[in-house]
Amino acid sequence: MEKTSLIFIGLLLLFTYTQVLAQQSCKTVSDCTKMKCEILECVENKCGCANERRVGLPLTKDMRQACIDYCKLIGEVVNTWSEDLCYCRKPPM
Repeated sequence: MEKTSLIFIGLLLLFTYTQVLAQQSCKTVSDCTKMKCEILECVENKCGCANERRVGLPLTKDMRQACIDYCKLIGEVVNTWSEDLCYCRKPPM
């Protein structure tokens, strides 16, 4: 019974340790090297995985066209866009 409890606690610590690493502090995105995400971000001095569906675009004159180009690049279509955010979705089959 004690061995089972120790194994359970060990596994619990192992799986929560990666979540603790995900909340490491940062000043820039380059400080978030331990995380395994496609797109890393540093928000409010904490590392995190960026939502691939919501992407901040650089400020340009034609934000709509930039959003369309970005969604085409990742093989999706534009769902909606605003002044600085672009939301993409999978195209209908």
